Amino acid sequence: MPDLRNQSTINLIAQRFCDNGRKQEQALIDAGYSKGYARSNCGQAWANKRLIAAIEGIDAKTSVKIKHDKELAVKNLYADYGRLEDAANSGNITAINARTAINRELDCINGLQKQTINTTSDEPAAVYSPELQADIDAAMNREALRKANIGGDLKIGS
Repeated sequence: MPDLRNQSTINLIAQRFCDNGRKQEQALIDAGYSKGYARSNCGQAWANKRLIAAIEGIDAKTSVKIKHDKELAVKNLYADYGRLEDAANSGNITAINARTAINRELDCINGLQKQTINTTSDEPAAVYSPELQADIDAAMNREALRKANIGGDLKIGS
């Protein structure tokens, strides 16, 4: 059976804990403890200062890696953006779309991305061809006239 006095056991438990979604009991089982022992001595193991320190060490390394990965991604996106400059400035639609996508990705990475669609009931978003939109507008106008003429003599065609 593993021994909490052994640093390699501490490191193994800490790594399993960080890898399994922070499930304490499962980390002990994965490190070689029985289910019964893991359940009954779970609190005692997690009070161990060396285990806490080992987990904090893994978390610190993970945090540094995430920061490095983010910085690398941002650097690469800016480089791609620069490579597209001439093509975008000359009106190349693919390059313009790619730069727009890069801007959105940078905003997302930096927590600035917002997806909001503002519409009001008076002004529906234009998603139809102009001809179809004209037919829709005419139908809405007829319906508005019908509602305004309830009980009246005005005949409104369909």
